[in-house]
Amino acid sequence: MALAIVASIATAFAAETPPKFMTVQSYLTNDAGDPVGDPTPENKAMQFIVYTAEEGGESVFAESQTVTVDGGYFSAILGEGTAISGDDKHDLAAAFRSPTASDRYVEIQVDNDGEFQKLSPRLRILPNAYAFLASYANVAGSVDDDSIVAGSIDDGAVGSDAVADGSLTVDDLGINSVDSAEIVDGAVGTDEVEDGSLTVDDLGDNSVDSAEIVAGAVGSSEVANGSLTADDLGNNSVDSAEIKADAVKASEIATGAVGSDEVFNNSLTADDLAEGSVASSELAENVLLHGYWGVNKHSPISAFSAMAEHGRGQVYNYLGYDFEGNANFTVNTSGVVVGLLFSQSSDRRLKQDIEPINDVLPRLAQLEAKSYHFKASPEVGLQYGFIAQDVQEVFPEVVGESGEHLSLNYTALGVVAIEGINELNEKVDTLEAENAALRERLAALEALVQSLAE
Repeated sequence: MALAIVASIATAFAAETPPKFMTVQSYLTNDAGDPVGDPTPENKAMQFIVYTAEEGGESVFAESQTVTVDGGYFSAILGEGTAISGDDKHDLAAAFRSPTASDRYVEIQVDNDGEFQKLSPRLRILPNAYAFLASYANVAGSVDDDSIVAGSIDDGAVGSDAVADGSLTVDDLGINSVDSAEIVDGAVGTDEVEDGSLTVDDLGDNSVDSAEIVAGAVGSSEVANGSLTADDLGNNSVDSAEIKADAVKASEIATGAVGSDEVFNNSLTADDLAEGSVASSELAENVLLHGYWGVNKHSPISAFSAMAEHGRGQVYNYLGYDFEGNANFTVNTSGVVVGLLFSQSSDRRLKQDIEPINDVLPRLAQLEAKSYHFKASPEVGLQYGFIAQDVQEVFPEVVGESGEHLSLNYTALGVVAIEGINELNEKVDTLEAENAALRERLAALEALVQSLAE
């Protein structure tokens, strides 16, 4: 299919504005050179696309419409069709609002068995004689809004007389085009200043005093580092919430400025005290030092040290007293612990992996009770118990280590002994049952012997 002859492209440039409609007339033949629609007229789907160049270029208008072809001739009015799907350029007048509007070309595409075939070449749109006259009339006559662009106006061509008083708005002014010389004194007030637009550079020295500052407006970010002095701070205006951790060094504190009233109760730790800075005169009888609590002891050497002199000079650690002042829980230097009652946590909810203990009776039989004296504290007298190494061989679970020496959990060993009693009771019950059965059998035999004797 080919576009054989271009009859005309009639335009309407004589108007003051670019055309909204345009007539295109052409002659269409098939590939054999025969006119389409001969002898019977045919309706053909066509697309009309306006470009800025004869080849390539930018599409500035596009539409589709059904055109009747009669004996090869057809006529279409651009602007009466429908926009092509996916192309929003369907304003014919907009296609000619440009300094290069004289360079416009129409590409015609004809439906050929479901596919649009481009016809070559594109047709250039040219004004007729009336359109030449209209181009001068556009300059001499009235001008449409927004039709004169910045490139059409010479620099300095528009002066004060050409601008209507009060017609310029913010949109007419370029960025940084107005300086102080153009502003009347006192003309700029709070309404003319955009909120948050002023910076430090816009303010003169000493131009802001307390009357211009909103209460609470000055925070940490607004105060220059190191700029505040003692004169800027009111009495009692700084508390612990305002002081950053490690922010105050010794050089910032005047000699003698910090007394007992300035130190928060229980706030000082060992890290706050220099080595050798605390003498015995600064320590109370009961002190906390390096995490150790000492009672009647200036230098506690354990987590808790309570010291008192016995009548014979022996030192005791008293940990508890009853209401009458008698010690009800003591640990003395001989290692003897005295208390009224010792209770261990034994709630089922505190335990896991609970299992019965079995076959303890034979192991218990291997233990031998001993009597002995402690080497380091013979004054505690003769003692009865077990040797931890002996118990470890049969019940290692109840033996612990304390430094270089072994210890024995007598409470756990007592539990084991109770289980041994339970096992022994089972054996006794079995023996008693067997004994009862033997007695019954013996009685039966005696009755049988007696009956035979009779």
